[in-house]
Amino acid sequence: MKSTDQREKKSGSGLNRNIGRFKILFFLFTITVIITCFVTMRMEYRNYIQRIDMMSRGGVFTSQQHILRMLEAADLILIQTETYLRNKELSSIDNSKSVWEYLVNLSNKIPQLRSIWIADAKGKMLVYSGKYPTPTLNVLNRDYFINARSLKGDNYYLGPPIKGKYTGKPFFSMSRALRNSHETFRGVVVAAMEPEYINIFKDISMKDMLFRIYLISEDGTVYSEYPKPIKGSEKETGLKIKTLLSDKNDTILHGSFKEGKMSALSKRRLGNTPFLVISEYGTSNIVFSLWSSWSFIVVPIAVVYMLMTILFVFLIKKMRLEEEARLEAEKAMSESEERLRRLGNNMPNGLLYQISVSPSGERSFNYITSGVEKMFHVTADQVLKNPKILYDLIHPDDVDNFLKTEEAAIKALKEFETFARFKVNSANSKEEKWIQIRSIPHVKEDKTVTWDGFVIDMTKEHQLESELRHSQRMESIGQLAGGVAHDFNNMLAGIIGSTELLEHMNLPEKASKYLQIILKSATRASSLTKQLLAFSRKADYPVAPLNLHQVIRDAVALLERSIDRKIELRLELNAEKTFVRGDAGLLENGIINLGINARDAINDDCGIITFQTSNITLTEEEIKNAGHEICPGDYIKFTVTDNGAGIDSLTLPMIFDPFFSTKEVGKGTGLGLSVTYGVIKKYNGNISVESQKGEGTTFTILLPLVLDQTISDEPAEKEENFDNKDALILVIEDEPTVRETIEMQINHFGYNVITAINGTDGVARFQENQDQIRLVVLDLIMPEMSGDKVFEEIRKVSPQLPIILYSGYSSNTRLNEMLKKENVSFIQKPFGQNDLKKMITKALEVI
Repeated sequence: MKSTDQREKKSGSGLNRNIGRFKILFFLFTITVIITCFVTMRMEYRNYIQRIDMMSRGGVFTSQQHILRMLEAADLILIQTETYLRNKELSSIDNSKSVWEYLVNLSNKIPQLRSIWIADAKGKMLVYSGKYPTPTLNVLNRDYFINARSLKGDNYYLGPPIKGKYTGKPFFSMSRALRNSHETFRGVVVAAMEPEYINIFKDISMKDMLFRIYLISEDGTVYSEYPKPIKGSEKETGLKIKTLLSDKNDTILHGSFKEGKMSALSKRRLGNTPFLVISEYGTSNIVFSLWSSWSFIVVPIAVVYMLMTILFVFLIKKMRLEEEARLEAEKAMSESEERLRRLGNNMPNGLLYQISVSPSGERSFNYITSGVEKMFHVTADQVLKNPKILYDLIHPDDVDNFLKTEEAAIKALKEFETFARFKVNSANSKEEKWIQIRSIPHVKEDKTVTWDGFVIDMTKEHQLESELRHSQRMESIGQLAGGVAHDFNNMLAGIIGSTELLEHMNLPEKASKYLQIILKSATRASSLTKQLLAFSRKADYPVAPLNLHQVIRDAVALLERSIDRKIELRLELNAEKTFVRGDAGLLENGIINLGINARDAINDDCGIITFQTSNITLTEEEIKNAGHEICPGDYIKFTVTDNGAGIDSLTLPMIFDPFFSTKEVGKGTGLGLSVTYGVIKKYNGNISVESQKGEGTTFTILLPLVLDQTISDEPAEKEENFDNKDALILVIEDEPTVRETIEMQINHFGYNVITAINGTDGVARFQENQDQIRLVVLDLIMPEMSGDKVFEEIRKVSPQLPIILYSGYSSNTRLNEMLKKENVSFIQKPFGQNDLKKMITKALEVI
């Protein structure tokens, strides 16, 4: 109890102390009010002086800039006319209607121009936009003619207002001299401008304000004044202007508080002309103006301060209690909001939000985290003020589905979930993001539904998924293409070989022509299968280090001969390290395919195709984010960019598919890009494309760099010499047609030949005849025992024996290793008899 009394006593004494403090504060408060009023009145007076000074400076600056822009616009018209007349003899345009129409059109372009006319060096007016036919008039003695003729350099002359001979209205003249390439004076071009257009403030009402704009010459002559001068004020105006011109400052004050009016005058020179612009700003009753300002400040201050003093006594206790309760509530709310804010703002790659939907369907965001700025380039404040800003970013193709899904969730009051594309809010960005949205509804008493949800950026995941699907689709298509090409190659090998053998027979001339048609068609079909095999990455081509820059130059040299010269081919080969491993012919063909596609995309035959290289190092993280199927390391980056029609979003995913083409029937097989894709993938590289409809296309190729830039090609030592025509050659081939064809071809060459029907049979036949066999011709792809296994068995017995490998389809990764061994060569199937004969002759030379 004692403790309670002590607390009450302490509380009472504290209250008394507060009352005493309040009295002191009230006294100080009263003094403060008086001082504040005095200082405010003093400051208002200074502000008034500064305001009229500032307004005068601003007025003269604005007027000067307005008139200068008007003069610049008129001068551009004169320059345009001067350019138009540059290559014309002035005598040829005398009274020319076409020139008159040209001048009329120019004079109508800007409102301040009344007319334009042209006079020759003798002052004769040749063409006048204000009247046709051109009136007979000589302007030799006019100031705009005299002064323009004496001007040097690229300048114009601005003359004082004069009265028009034909219109009777005053105008300002602006003139430029017409000179030829030797700076000889040819005449003048003159523009007449309406004086009223110098009055930028003519439509502004200035009640009880003194506001005036003057256009004067250096000697103080007033050429234009707005508003129109009051009669009898000329003397006062002249005194003001004379005082301003004689003062070194650009602004002076005129009048005083005692006189009851005050104004500020400011001057600015009008560019390089002999004219000045003067602005006068003030009030006709300074006393009334200041008292009006002071009453609006002092009286409210006094009233508010008195009311605050009275209310303070009665409300201090209540305010204290409410303040304490408010502080506690704000603290709790602040802590809760801070926890939620930290959670939402630190949410990786996403954001949290709450949106309300009224019974009428109106939407408004109650809360959204700052992740919206990173994701969509709009601030949280913008979204809270205008929820439509986010809805406008939904991709047009996804809007209908998004709104239907949202509407269904609102009606059913079930969880809302959708996956849609959004645009990024940037004027120069065309980036799109794949967004996942999920939210749960809550119904309030007023039937308003609030949705608490989250948004996650799924763009990278979607890109990786698309890359995977595309890779799987291309792999499946490649397997199919490779299988078809393999069987087709075997048939073509028999057709080509048999046809070439028939050519050596004594056949009628008509039959020989038929054979040529068969051979030509089969050769074309062989080219098609090679493209299929290149796409499927199943063809075995020897690889070696090569300079990619040289391959690009060779390809561009070929393109220059086949592409319209209106299209510019640019080489920007900036890479310092340029060696890659591959086949020069395949890579060159791929580059040509890209160049031809770029040419076809440039519809107007007037564009630019840029071939650019650079060196980059890719980390595992960068490769993963980009969705490439390559290994980390050093690469040469090669891009082919055109400014053509671009590729639409529906076509873009299919451009690397074989036989897909947007060209007309008969103008493409649809294998160009697919072959290029296969070649780049075969050499452990990557190819990608970026394009927008109407904005060009960029193909990007990444190829791994190699340090070893040489391949050992030392010939094997000759051990024995034989009569090559008596050499026995072993052919190992499982396909009967191909085997019989090769056998007949070798017999036709004059060599002895034995054949084996598969790999196992081949090893057996070799073991039986190893002392007589001088060469083995071996297919790499065979059942039971593959070609590389046969190669190993033969080399175990005869390490130096020449072997010719061939294949039309192979996934054998050991080909390059076998080709590094001595006396081993390779020929791609189907092959002609001449190519086979050269290979056999070269192989037997090492014996």
